[in-house]
Amino acid sequence: MFMLCLCLLLIGNFLDDALPKADLYIFSRVLHHLPEDKLHYLLRKVSEACSPGNGALLIAEIVVDEEKREPRALLQSLSMSEGKQRSGTEYKELLESHGFNSVHVKNTGNFLDAILAVKR
Repeated sequence: MFMLCLCLLLIGNFLDDALPKADLYIFSRVLHHLPEDKLHYLLRKVSEACSPGNGALLIAEIVVDEEKREPRALLQSLSMSEGKQRSGTEYKELLESHGFNSVHVKNTGNFLDAILAVKR
């Protein structure tokens, strides 16, 4: 069995420029910095770029516990001017509101956690 993986790296501004067509979009340590209006704008762009059944978004962020007492996130919040830290439930609701109907949150126990959102 062979698997072909093609990765494309483009330089640009994901808020200003058009997103290229892709099967998987990856954001690492981006979403927690964005104010609500820019966050929703970006997620709407990604959702519109994803073909149903063939598009996904992988997010690498700190996912706080439901009580928001996660020490890693609290320390990171000290350097944030806009945006906020989110729990797994908050990420799930946010992504579902943008058309991703299969959202999986994995607390890795490492520096960053993973959220995989698939548009089916």
